[in-house]
Amino acid sequence: TNTLWNITRATRQIQSCISATKILKKFEGREWTRDVQEEFGKAIADAGIKSDGITRKDSGGNRTWAVLPKTFGIWYKDDNNCVVFTPAGNIVADGGKEAIKMMERQILTFQFPNRTADTAQQIMDPSFKIFPHRFLVKLMLEVKNHITVEEIQFFALNVRTDAELSAVAKKILDYRKKPSIDIPRHQKENDPEGAYQVYEKSI
Repeated sequence: TNTLWNITRATRQIQSCISATKILKKFEGREWTRDVQEEFGKAIADAGIKSDGITRKDSGGNRTWAVLPKTFGIWYKDDNNCVVFTPAGNIVADGGKEAIKMMERQILTFQFPNRTADTAQQIMDPSFKIFPHRFLVKLMLEVKNHITVEEIQFFALNVRTDAELSAVAKKILDYRKKPSIDIPRHQKENDPEGAYQVYEKSI
């Protein structure tokens, strides 16, 4: 299980996810196989949504572009392994302003634990009970209306619940007073002697 927040990131742009969703909609009703996954990857590459490189059939590259909207409740696989769009997914697939509003809603209502986590790599430790994106918005307001990617890496990725908000905000504000502290970046595993602990020892 994961002890750091873990969300697939085929893209960081909402619009790219919407564009990929519009193409994925064309695959609704089809069984999701590796061949279909490859076909989908080619379609989004042809549309200029992702780079068109050489991708092995067993590569996760094309899969992550489908998993991202699935993570946010845009579509799911039925008992026959076929692509089915949710009501929210249909709105996103239609594009326009309503698609952006719906994606924002889906992102802000995303939570850990999450039922879309259907592989061992996606499953979170059961102690996580949080809406991570909502938490980041609240955290930003607590730390003078801005937060850096580095601060998220060091202090937010292992937050389990909203009850930690004040403590995390204090750590970030303290960290900003000590910019010379050398903290290594988070690793995939939550190393007990990693970034967070190095910081704790320095204050």
